[in-house]
Amino acid sequence: MTHTSSPTIYTDRLRLHSLTDNDVNAVIDLLTDPEIIQTYMVPDFRSHDEARNMFERFKQLSESDERFVYGIYLEDELIGLINDVGISGKEIELGYVIHPRRKNRGFATEVLATAMRELFHAGYEVVRAGAFEENVASVRVMEKCRMVRTDQKEEIEYRGKIHHCVFYEGRKEMMKERFLFRAILPDEADRAVMIEQICFPPHEACSEKHMKERIAKAPELFLVAVDRENGEIAGFLNGLSTNEESFRDEFFTDAELYDPDGKYVMLLGLDVLPEYRRQGLGTALMTEYAHRERQNGRRALVLTCLQDKVAMYQKMGFRDDGIANSTWGGEEWHEMSIRIGE
Repeated sequence: MTHTSSPTIYTDRLRLHSLTDNDVNAVIDLLTDPEIIQTYMVPDFRSHDEARNMFERFKQLSESDERFVYGIYLEDELIGLINDVGISGKEIELGYVIHPRRKNRGFATEVLATAMRELFHAGYEVVRAGAFEENVASVRVMEKCRMVRTDQKEEIEYRGKIHHCVFYEGRKEMMKERFLFRAILPDEADRAVMIEQICFPPHEACSEKHMKERIAKAPELFLVAVDRENGEIAGFLNGLSTNEESFRDEFFTDAELYDPDGKYVMLLGLDVLPEYRRQGLGTALMTEYAHRERQNGRRALVLTCLQDKVAMYQKMGFRDDGIANSTWGGEEWHEMSIRIGE
């Protein structure tokens, strides 16, 4: 099938976008790293020029709207690659690699899970990936992304050795079932209070009283993510709609400021339980919320965050509007906003 790739894809911590000329040394470093070449199939380059030619090929493919080829960036550092290795109709196979100095931090899982959502949104029905059977780390990444091992097996000769390759796949209809996104239910107020207390320090967390007042007043402005496997809430995003355009602390404590016809939503908390972090759920909640509120006729979402979260929200598309008119918890906050409608 023909698709148009997003120019930039955001995960919770990373950005995926096309390669630039400035990435040549980082890509060559990836493609010649002694640990990487054991499991990520690349030619045995005989010269620097051959390696540079491979970079140019990757760069050209990453600039194509019809291919899924991206550099993986932590801030401004290229730390990996993800690319299609085969496309047939509505099925696509991916390869991916993260530099060894950045391994064991969940980046590969975060990238693959986000890439799968992007591809399903683009119209693909099946996403596959393969790995050498002895590459336990890569197999674990696919399993964490809820991909299922298939019956397909291959024996591949690579660098003088026969490798047994196993394959996993995720199907659109299966992946959609991981989380159910919906408004909060009245009897889930206690659970929301508990999650808030886990996710925020005491001086920042919403009180039980204010949380329950907010749920009673505007449950439709909560979006919860329910893990279908255990029926538990994995995280939620909540806010109050208003016609005010700037944030003030009273939104945290006064649910009466809620205006159901308001064109702006003041976001009051993005909560993801620790065991569900680094899997793209925060970004998924924000994406689903923005889509829903756009359909409800809202113009923008507004939030406040501490300095160390500014980059995370910028990756979700928010603009930093400077220091907020907020002293919540005795902290200095940035106000951030994103336009979602007219």
